[in-house]
Amino acid sequence: MGIKKVIRQEKTVIIALAFTLVLVVLLFPYIWKSPYIEHISFAILDEDNSALSRKITELVKTNNNLDVNYYPSSETELEDAIKKGKVYGGLIIPKNFSKDVSLKKSPDCLVVTDGSNMMISGNALSGCATVISTLSAGTQLKILEGSGMNPTAAQTSLGSFTVVDRGVYEPTGGYTPRMMYALVALIVQQTIFLNFIIPLFTNKRSAFVYGNKKIVKENIKDILLRIGVVFVSTIIISFLSLLLVGKVSDLPLRGNIFIFFLLMALFLLNCLGVGIAICSFIRSSTIVRWIYYMLSTTFSFFSGAAYPFHMMPLWLNKFVHSFMPTSQLSMAIKALNLKGVGLDVLMPDVISSIKFSLFWIPVGILLYTLRIYYTRRKNQENRKVELVEV
Repeated sequence: MGIKKVIRQEKTVIIALAFTLVLVVLLFPYIWKSPYIEHISFAILDEDNSALSRKITELVKTNNNLDVNYYPSSETELEDAIKKGKVYGGLIIPKNFSKDVSLKKSPDCLVVTDGSNMMISGNALSGCATVISTLSAGTQLKILEGSGMNPTAAQTSLGSFTVVDRGVYEPTGGYTPRMMYALVALIVQQTIFLNFIIPLFTNKRSAFVYGNKKIVKENIKDILLRIGVVFVSTIIISFLSLLLVGKVSDLPLRGNIFIFFLLMALFLLNCLGVGIAICSFIRSSTIVRWIYYMLSTTFSFFSGAAYPFHMMPLWLNKFVHSFMPTSQLSMAIKALNLKGVGLDVLMPDVISSIKFSLFWIPVGILLYTLRIYYTRRKNQENRKVELVEV
């Protein structure tokens, strides 16, 4: 079978991978764009109207996360504004707030956010952390003045208690470098597992069971050719998708392209070994899809991006690196592109991937062969029983 014919037959897998990667790399950075992180429309309801409450208002207005552009006259008006989408949240400073602070009653301020958008409301709530700092500072101011300190000196001392919050991301998508590389690995793993490796070896098993030596050899050649075509296409598509997101959201791509190809090739071989082993225990790929989709969040969590490997217990770290192909690639490809490190730094990851492949590919082939042998023996026994009955 020629390469062109294989490409035509496997075009569904190639197109699915390209479409999924392009769609994700275009949408994912947009989630973390400035409108969702900075200058969030915000309201302040000042029912106290004291010097302290006005100072709190001014401090909130200086926070980059929030854009204070609405001043309702009541809580009902604030809630209506949030429901209608005029603002995404608001701060309510209650009556007698300043008085309660001076009496050390620890008064509360209420932050109301739009619960329908957890991302924006979470960032709005984070922006109000400055207000909480201000409350503590205001309490400290009253204590210093009450102890006999000159008001001017008390306010000067208060400056050492002021907290300024600062984001560790750039507003145009700084969260992207933290997750995008691992996300590409997760998408590739899912697509290759569910749409190529599992269906390929599940469907080819009958040919190995019932075919003669010639058919078996032809199937082996066909499998190797399909693996080569799909894997090369996957590496190219993955690289192009990273280039695309680099253009869209300035994703750093500083590493050596040949090291990238090496890491991706080893990663795909890791997927191949685990995939063949899985095919040894299943009859249909449907159940694998169900299980994979149920565990997809777990795979993301243990990829190393959301839950760093160095923070995992030692036993969990070893378990993840023994069974999950993404653990061999996600952090290595991140270090390659984000920091531009060379092969000398990535050599431990390369060696780990090679060991992973050298273990799982032979184990997978052995289990797959045993499944074929067992099925053949079972079929032969069934035929003998049928002949005896006849």
